[in-house]
Amino acid sequence: MHEMRNIVITGGTKGLGYVYATHLSKIPEYRIIITGRSKTPPAEIEPLLGPAFHYRCLDVANEQEIIPFFLNIKKDFGHPDVLLNNAGVWGPVGKFNTNAIDEWVDALTINLSGVVRCAHAAINIMEPDRHSVIINMVSNAGAYRWPTCSSYSVSKAAVIKFTENIAIELKKNNISVYSFHPGLVHSTGMVIDLFSHPPEEQGATRNAMEWIIKEKERGNTVSVEAGIPNIEKLCSGKYDCLSGLYMTEADDLDTMCSDIRKIRKQDLYQLRINK
Repeated sequence: MHEMRNIVITGGTKGLGYVYATHLSKIPEYRIIITGRSKTPPAEIEPLLGPAFHYRCLDVANEQEIIPFFLNIKKDFGHPDVLLNNAGVWGPVGKFNTNAIDEWVDALTINLSGVVRCAHAAINIMEPDRHSVIINMVSNAGAYRWPTCSSYSVSKAAVIKFTENIAIELKKNNISVYSFHPGLVHSTGMVIDLFSHPPEEQGATRNAMEWIIKEKERGNTVSVEAGIPNIEKLCSGKYDCLSGLYMTEADDLDTMCSDIRKIRKQDLYQLRINK
């Protein structure tokens, strides 16, 4: 009988995190621990709870909660094998100079500092011989740009670079780290949050909504399920050759492994300045 693999998913009570958690929970060897900010499990989560599916309260923006959270995970379930850093927010929408600066910085606290602190706490209790994994959820907005959503874009770019750096540092620890972009998901998550409070007047938020609608009409958006195959593969701990790379729901991970010498030589799937 295989020892269960502990998978921690931050922000797992809704959106992408919820979909990934419910899918991964069907794999017998996996024990899922999702987090949310409420003290008790949301009503929609309660039917899922059991020996292989657990809920724990964690606010990734509160640095005082993070280390105790991971120490309790270790005490209750054993070493975490996978950390899926999924919790995130849009941040303020609009030109940078018109944003409330505290809201702009708060988005970085969740999207960047939350990822960094959770990774730091998890790494220090992961076991080197278990092919541990950290998956940092990122976005095309971090690989390129997204004017009027600058706090979101900047935070995701920083996470991509953070991933590249610690992947090299953790190679000898047998811990793999990935940046994963799930595609422009039209059916859940932050896009739905954006659409649930549509602005009445034309402005940056409405422009963002209209752009997403046009992208969906052009066939450039994906369902939330599109990322599941690659998430499942990365959680397995069998794709360590890809550690440090930025990948999407559309990438063929097995082909990437076959091409890894070329990828490393040419610095592909990484954040670089073209000159």
